[in-house]
Parts: sequence; C-alpha cells; structure tokens
Amino acid sequence: MKKILFLFLMCGCVSGSAETEISASDSITIPGFPIASIATTVAEENTFDLSKAVNKLEDIGSVTISVNENSLSSSDSNIDFLQHLKIVISTTDNSFEDSVISDYDFPSNQSFQFVNIPVILQPEKFDKYVKHGEFKLQFIFTGILPERTTNLNYRLTLGADLNVHKSL
Repeated sequence: MKKILFLFLMCGCVSGSAETEISASDSITIPGFPIASIATTVAEENTFDLSKAVNKLEDIGSVTISVNENSLSSSDSNIDFLQHLKIVISTTDNSFEDSVISDYDFPSNQSFQFVNIPVILQPEKFDKYVKHGEFKLQFIFTGILPERTTNLNYRLTLGADLNVHKSL
C-alpha cells in the first residue's frame, strides 16, 4: 500500500478529457413582403454570448470548440421560400474582422421545416470569436418571401472538448 501511494505521489499529475455541448437559440422574424414572386434579400441580427460557459470549462483545462449544430427551423410553416442564407459573425466590440460562418443555397423544389446549415468558417477562427465574448450573427436571407411574417428558430450547438492536465 505504501509503495502504491508513493508511486502516485511521484507521478503528481492528473490528466483526462471530456466532451460537452453548449447551446444557444433565438428567434428570427422575417417580415412579410407584399409583392409575391420577386426574390428579395433581408437581414436580421442576433447577439449571443457563450464565453461564460466556455470560461468555466477553461478553469479546469484547455477547451477546443467545434460546431455540432447550426440550424434553422420553423414550427408553423415551411421555409421552402428561402433560396440562400449567409451568416456573418462579428464581435460586438469590433475587435475582429467579420467572418462568414455559412453561405448556403437551400434545396429547390423541396418542402422543409428544418435545415442544418453547413459551417465553412475554420474551427479555430470560430473558437476565437466564441471565447472572446459577446458576438453578433447577421443572417442575410434571399428568397421569394411570403406576404405574412415568418418566425424562424435558430439554434447553435457547440461541442466543447476539454483536456485536463494538472500537476498535483
């Protein structure tokens, strides 16, 4: 028993890894457009801050962020009127240049109420924005907008890989 305890004390470190998810969601309202069959572009902006959750994890070890979900949905109508979506990220204090997260063409001639939008921004760049603090996402929609106002739900789910290596 004394030998095992002595060996443990000589090693003097704890290491391991874990994975968790951090999510944020918000609603986006696309105003109705009175002239049908004309492609129109509208922009909406939402602000998020996931840095507090990430900072709590960083108190334990190093954290690497990845995007597990970048989705858009509607519970009350199809969103097949959308043709294109560009999502741009920026910091609220303008400390980094704006970057494009997604630049997505919606499938045509299909009805859908949910789409997971591919992310084109490099993971290490996205990591930098999230860890910095409050950030804005600008959603630039193009499509043949319906006459009625449409409410969309946006969900961002981040995977946080935590690596711990602490000396005792």
